[in-house]
Amino acid sequence: MKSLRNIDTEFISGVIAFLRMEVPLYKYVLDILILDEDKINLPYSPTQYNHTLTITEEDLQNSEAFIAFPKKEGKLSSPTEALLVLRNTTIKPGVMAHECLHIMNNIFYSINHEPELIQDETSAYLLGFLVDEITEIHSKYINKV
Repeated sequence: MKSLRNIDTEFISGVIAFLRMEVPLYKYVLDILILDEDKINLPYSPTQYNHTLTITEEDLQNSEAFIAFPKKEGKLSSPTEALLVLRNTTIKPGVMAHECLHIMNNIFYSINHEPELIQDETSAYLLGFLVDEITEIHSKYINKV
């Protein structure tokens, strides 16, 4: 992880980590927010994030993780960035892969690349990279509170 940095959270209760990861080669920014759902005041709107997003109790109850893409008036406002919200809990590999697939597809969308179904090595490498990196990041912070 060459380009991972903390985003100042001003010690917000319930925010374990707020990190920015730049995906190599693609000029894509992924913000990763790790929350302790027992301590955060909901609804929560990260002010450090430069797009409108509100995390509700329902969001956290329905999934271990979810992805949000910046939108304005219902359309993607920035196809080169996203926010991944992870709970301070064990995340199943399938859930992590599921969220990373959304990220991978958004990256490809941002560069006007249509993935091939037969010659899919590029997709496989990028998906593997995202799952490995995000899982490693999450494991550094899980249950550290």
